[in-house]
Amino acid sequence: SGVMMSFMKAMRTLVDRPQRSRLQLDGLTKFSGTGKEDVIEWLLKLERHARVLHWGDDDKRSALLLLLDGSAYQWSVGRQIEDQYPTYQEVRKAMYEEYTDPNIVSRTFEEYRRCRWAGHGKETPHQYGHRLMALSTRLELLGYKLLPMQQVIDFITGLRNQELED
Repeated sequence: SGVMMSFMKAMRTLVDRPQRSRLQLDGLTKFSGTGKEDVIEWLLKLERHARVLHWGDDDKRSALLLLLDGSAYQWSVGRQIEDQYPTYQEVRKAMYEEYTDPNIVSRTFEEYRRCRWAGHGKETPHQYGHRLMALSTRLELLGYKLLPMQQVIDFITGLRNQELED
């Protein structure tokens, strides 16, 4: 079948790579789609791994497909993901649509908008910046792109609001 051929092609892509790259899947967990997993966090972890290994989109797509398990694997077969979605971006988008709460964008955006520095002794400005960037990255993965200048303004605003309260 076409699905099995695509799966075998994905396997060959990873197996044909040098040993170093092939073994790097060991640190990644499978995604089963049970509802207990956060697809955004799972994909962020995959993308961090891919960035460290300098994987291109084809490698990310192959790894993603190989790491689907249980009902997520069945979903990918039923939707013919390997045949119908030729790019990593398309597969990622299909996973978001299937495995995220429809209100996640508005909730994440609200959390981003309300994100402020916790203040001296509770959090360093550096930690606050990481927290704000993590929310920004989640929004971007959900399809909501913040301009870099807006992110800088939001960071400074979050710092200043805490200073005013102190």
